[in-house]
Amino acid sequence: MKSILRQLRQQIKAVPRKIWFLPLLLALCFLLLSLAIIALRYSELVQQIDEKLAFLALASVDTARSIISTLTGGLISLVVFSFSMVMVVLNQASAQFSPRLLPGLISQRQHQFILGFYLGAIIYNLTVLARIGPSDLEQSVPIISVLLAIVFGIVGLILFISFITTISNSVRIDTILHDLHASTQQKLQEYANNDVLTNQALPDDLEDWTPLNSASSGYLLQIETMDLLALCEKHKLKVNVLPYAGMFVLRGQEVLRVSKSVEEDLADDLLSCLLVKVQEDLQSDRLHGLKQVVEIAVKAMSPGINDPATAISGIDFLTSLLDTFLCNRPRNCAVDGNGGALVWLTARPLEEILFSLFSPLRTYCAGDVVVTRKIIYSLRQLQAIKTLSSTERLLFRQEVQKIKKDFLERSFNEADQGLISRL
Repeated sequence: MKSILRQLRQQIKAVPRKIWFLPLLLALCFLLLSLAIIALRYSELVQQIDEKLAFLALASVDTARSIISTLTGGLISLVVFSFSMVMVVLNQASAQFSPRLLPGLISQRQHQFILGFYLGAIIYNLTVLARIGPSDLEQSVPIISVLLAIVFGIVGLILFISFITTISNSVRIDTILHDLHASTQQKLQEYANNDVLTNQALPDDLEDWTPLNSASSGYLLQIETMDLLALCEKHKLKVNVLPYAGMFVLRGQEVLRVSKSVEEDLADDLLSCLLVKVQEDLQSDRLHGLKQVVEIAVKAMSPGINDPATAISGIDFLTSLLDTFLCNRPRNCAVDGNGGALVWLTARPLEEILFSLFSPLRTYCAGDVVVTRKIIYSLRQLQAIKTLSSTERLLFRQEVQKIKKDFLERSFNEADQGLISRL
């Protein structure tokens, strides 16, 4: 039962991140506004407001219908044009930069708000239009409703201008890289500043602990650390989570080690704290922004685009994000109220991070001397970070040697070979 409630809670927490959430919320607000005005149509307050607005000459049935019909048609045209333009922009971004950028562009809150406002205004107009009575009825036209429809139409035009501006800027490579840098840096800093986590060594008797295997295959999207900690406190357990967030696990693969044998129900509760899904959730991976920057740089060096300046900018942003990550390492252990270690997490190995980021750059950029030199400079800068251990510095030196070797094998210019060899 607890595992079902935990999964339900995880799904509810994910709802605000859905693309349809904000537009649906705004549309419902407009619908409730129109229904409220209809319900209060003949109240004393609304009657007084209508009397004060009589000078606007909106009481005519034909005038009201014409205005609202025109506004509704105009808003529908804006919706069609605006989001046809979105599809063109998304296609351009996918072709020039990376298809993995699409979720970030689609999920921009500003675009969702504009779509929700358009849909809500259309629903409001249709509801008001349906309530306009025959011309021979007294007070058949709700003046305040028509006036609000006009206001919503004007605001819609203003939002349309704003939308054109933002959608044009959203496909500029400097804007994309800046937004990726800002969002990824925020994720890295938030994760590192978790007050529940600390750094403690693994227990010596870890090999004697009871293993628990995954019940399904998929990506480990999230680890419910607080739920694991609560279960450990309640049942006097200690747990070591073997895979790291973002790792693909197979059904039957060992994912947990528990300090003592547990019953099947408790084992299911512990395993349910690991959210494993077949579909990868890019928003939950705090290092995904680094991968996107690398993909942009690699795409820029493709023969069809051949844009070394974009690749160099991408490497600069990647260096900055790696510096933030290396200086704000996530802690590996969750403790109880008394400071006792109960849950140990597994950090993604730095060697694997460097391989996944720099091997595509070596493969596709090593033929360009300018980009190769920039990669080596970036690796040297990261190697000089004071918080690194000697083993980690060796990893950066090895990456430098790899990029040098790949360049020297591809280059036939002795001057370029000498320049890279001396770095």
